[in-house]
Amino acid sequence: ADGQFALQGSVAWAYTMELNLEDYRVSRTDVTIGTASVAVGDVAIRPVDDGMIELESDAMTVRVDPEFPRVLDYTMKASGTVVQGQPTILDTIRINGVNIVPEVASAPAVDGKSVTYTMNVKSGAAIDGVLTAVMAVEDNTLTFDITKVENNLDEWTNTISTIEIPNHSLVSISGADAEPTFAGARVVTSTTGNGD
Repeated sequence: ADGQFALQGSVAWAYTMELNLEDYRVSRTDVTIGTASVAVGDVAIRPVDDGMIELESDAMTVRVDPEFPRVLDYTMKASGTVVQGQPTILDTIRINGVNIVPEVASAPAVDGKSVTYTMNVKSGAAIDGVLTAVMAVEDNTLTFDITKVENNLDEWTNTISTIEIPNHSLVSISGADAEPTFAGARVVTSTTGNGD
């Protein structure tokens, strides 16, 4: 295939063209379609692990995505064991039940132990804010915290009530892994429930 395609019966409008290819990052391009042919031009796609940030402690190295707070994998230094993080690329955050693809900037710390993500979230006139999140390693532990929520709108009429990252997993175990096992704790995210 040469990458050419035609849309039949499409309405003249501005569209977002999204390219998905296994093991590559999603690529989005804005296209305005009118009555004449439209040449999009070349669209670059990058491998999923291209440009990962490495966070390092004495016990492990963690590769994280610079474009969204997502762990690709953990490598334990003593054994060389690799544990998978989130295998699927993520780019969506859900604010008050609305899915948003934020503009994200990441800044690794000088000591290589953490990365700070700044995510601009905007959807229509109801959501406009900036979220700050930090992933950090210490010994054999990775933490992920949303450290700041800035609302650019009136707090009384446009409160940021809920923040979710759909399908977000900091660690994953596959049946394809050799002797997969899991030891965990009961986690309660409700503010009124009891966990460990």
